[in-house]
Amino acid sequence: MKTEAPTPTPQQFYPHLCEVGFLTPKGTHTLALRWGSVENRELPKRGDTCKVCGLPIDYVERRVVRRKVNGLERVHIYYYAGHIIKDANGNRHTKKCYLGADTYDYVARKNPGVNLKGMIYGLQRYIDYIRDTLNTIDTELASGSVEPEQAKSLLSSLKDAVAKLQAVEDKLENYVRAEAEAEGDTQ
Repeated sequence: MKTEAPTPTPQQFYPHLCEVGFLTPKGTHTLALRWGSVENRELPKRGDTCKVCGLPIDYVERRVVRRKVNGLERVHIYYYAGHIIKDANGNRHTKKCYLGADTYDYVARKNPGVNLKGMIYGLQRYIDYIRDTLNTIDTELASGSVEPEQAKSLLSSLKDAVAKLQAVEDKLENYVRAEAEAEGDTQ
């Protein structure tokens, strides 16, 4: 029995979003072409350089995949950079580069406190990883489940990490200061 895809309908709560749903043997998929920001992060814009292949981005595709696993519905969101390429004959072809998932559900379920994100989040994802890691270590220490040898190893690693974080902080402060000075010179 063949099922037809539902008619595309704009989502009222996202005026910049157009979603198209379609059925596959593995579940319901939703395709969305997006511009703007989502959950406090900027999506790549038309003309931005693709981090995967280096071509200019023509559009960003957001795929929502819903599947039932053991009676539980799981929703996965994947992002793709779309490129429209003309060949020598003038024919248009579409190339899509995978930018990553919104979150990696399997990793999060197997590693509580760790929430890996796709490259669509940019540098912010690394800051989130640091926060998540520190929160997880703090929770483990509070629970009393850390062995003395493990605590010594963590302490040594954290001291190295603090030194590296301080070096990065210094570089960022210098960069921000230089950009502010350059902006002041142009005004």
